[in-house]
Amino acid sequence: MPSKQTPQTLLDPTKITSDLVRSDSFLEQKREARNRLAVVRLLGRNAGTLAREQEKTLSVNEVLSMQLYESTIPFIEAQHALDRMRADEVNILDRDEVVAYKLDVIHFNHLIKDIFDKMPDLPIADVLNFVKTQILHQFSPELAKYAYQVTRESIVGMQHETAYEQMLYHIEGVDDIRGASEEEELLGVDYVFSYRSIPFAVDVKSSERNVQEAYIKGHDSAVWTHVPYEAFGGKFRLPYDEVQRYAPRIQADLDSGIATYMPTARHR
Repeated sequence: MPSKQTPQTLLDPTKITSDLVRSDSFLEQKREARNRLAVVRLLGRNAGTLAREQEKTLSVNEVLSMQLYESTIPFIEAQHALDRMRADEVNILDRDEVVAYKLDVIHFNHLIKDIFDKMPDLPIADVLNFVKTQILHQFSPELAKYAYQVTRESIVGMQHETAYEQMLYHIEGVDDIRGASEEEELLGVDYVFSYRSIPFAVDVKSSERNVQEAYIKGHDSAVWTHVPYEAFGGKFRLPYDEVQRYAPRIQADLDSGIATYMPTARHR
C-alpha cells in the first residue's frame, strides 16, 4: 500500500536504470534496439509502463520519479531540436515534427508542475540533479550540462506560470480561469480567463526582457509576473504574502488592456 505521507524525495535515476535493465520485458525488447539512443528510449518507455501498471502499489514519489525518467529523454531531444531550429542551424523540420517536439516540451512542463504540486517540499535542486544524473549516466557530461540548463529554464518558466495563476485568484473581477488547451498552448498561450467581462489569453514569461523579445516576434499575448527570483524563497510556488504583494502589478497590466484574447493570433 502507498504510504499516507508522500516522501519528498525522488528516486535515484541510476537505480531506476539498474532495475529496468534486469527486467525480462526490457531484455526481450532490447534485441530490437539498434543503438544506444534506442536503448535509452526503450528504458524510458519501460519506466513509464511500470509507473502506469503499478500506480496503485507504488508510492507517489516512485510514480513521479518513473514519469520523470520516462519524459526526460523526449524533452531533451525536443528542446535541442527546437533550439537548433530557432538558431537557424537547421531548417529541415516540417510542421508535424515541430508540433511533435513542442508537445514533448509541453508534456514535460506539465509533469514538472505535477511533481511540485504533489511534493511541495521537494527541493528544486533535486529535480535538476535527477535529470543531470540520468543524462550523465546515459550519455555525456556535455549533454548533461545542457540537460541541466534547459530543465532549469523549464522549472523557472513553470514557476512563473504557476505564480501568475496564483495571483489571478487574488484579483477582483477575474473569472473563468483555465489552463490553455493543447491547441492554445501550441500557439503560445498559457492561461485563458476573463477580467471585468473582457476575455484574455496570456503567455506568461519569467522576465521583462523575455516579454520584450516576444513582442518583437509579434507575440502580443506575452506578460510578465513582475516577480523576482528571490520572492520564491527557494520554493516552487510563490508564498502567500508575495502573491498578495505582486497581484496588484498584474492587475495594472490587465487594466491597461494587454494581451486580450485573439483566437487567430499566430505564435511560433
